[in-house]
Amino acid sequence: MKRILDLLFDEEMKFATRGAETIRFSKTERQLLSALTKNRGRLMSRQALLDIIAAGDDDKSDRNIDYVVNRLRNKLKDSARAPRYLATRYGEGYVWLASTEQADLSDAFLVIGPAYGLLGETFEPHIKDLIQRLRQNISRKLSPDRKVAVAPGIDTLADSAEGSIWLNSRFCMRPAESTAGRS
Repeated sequence: MKRILDLLFDEEMKFATRGAETIRFSKTERQLLSALTKNRGRLMSRQALLDIIAAGDDDKSDRNIDYVVNRLRNKLKDSARAPRYLATRYGEGYVWLASTEQADLSDAFLVIGPAYGLLGETFEPHIKDLIQRLRQNISRKLSPDRKVAVAPGIDTLADSAEGSIWLNSRFCMRPAESTAGRS
């Protein structure tokens, strides 16, 4: 998970969470987000961004970038006049402003994960969606000061978070329980 200001993004930029709200991104929005966040602080020309999102498309217009950027700003609740995430350099392109950091799960009341064996499976998107809905539903039942996080594939953080639960196809257990006999 990546934290960018008040948003927690999954590694593939398919969705982000802000509190109990989940924000989903289209394929084009994910491509743009990925390119911008990897080039934080660097001016990315509209043409360079267009090449990224419209690879192989002969009918590309630099207005497509403006449209996708506006959709992203709406979803991120960012302002063009006072940007926190994405700044416009008029006549030049866009600059990603916000820094990305690995999410600190150590203060989580509950960490769901890791979930192994999903990569490349046809049901992978459904399981990831199920895990996110599980996180949201648990979060709704807890007080706001109790953070519920998903840590796919990060077993060392799950071990250290108090009250964490490991979920995968073989077992569901609390870290304090014995792992002896697990295969």
